Amino acid sequence: MVLFIIERRMNQATINKNRRYLDTSYKIHLNSCSYHVGTTDSHSDALWKIFKYLRKEGYTVVTEAIFKTGGRADIFILDNKRSIEIMKTEKESSIEMKKNYYPGEIISVNARDVLECDNTKLYKLIN
Repeated sequence: MVLFIIERRMNQATINKNRRYLDTSYKIHLNSCSYHVGTTDSHSDALWKIFKYLRKEGYTVVTEAIFKTGGRADIFILDNKRSIEIMKTEKESSIEMKKNYYPGEIISVNARDVLECDNTKLYKLIN
């Protein structure tokens, strides 16, 4: 029980630390799935599937996360400072550019691959 409480506090400390990368001039909704009206259905469906999976696994996430350094990630995982970009029409060169101003690691996944896989394969795609 004590180990669980210590682990939980350490995780919360990491989450709080990683929130500093987010632009607080925008309202930040932790663990809430939002997306832009202009995105394709497959992009939105993939975002929802990844969001649901991460929440079931206990991760704290922000969708459409806006960073202080610029840019907007589809999903930002506060527990491990990873950004997930769902690619449908986005080019690989765009992801390379984002590495200059996104904090942490960027994982790019294809929307179609996300929608066609089960949770075991989804784990492999985003890790």
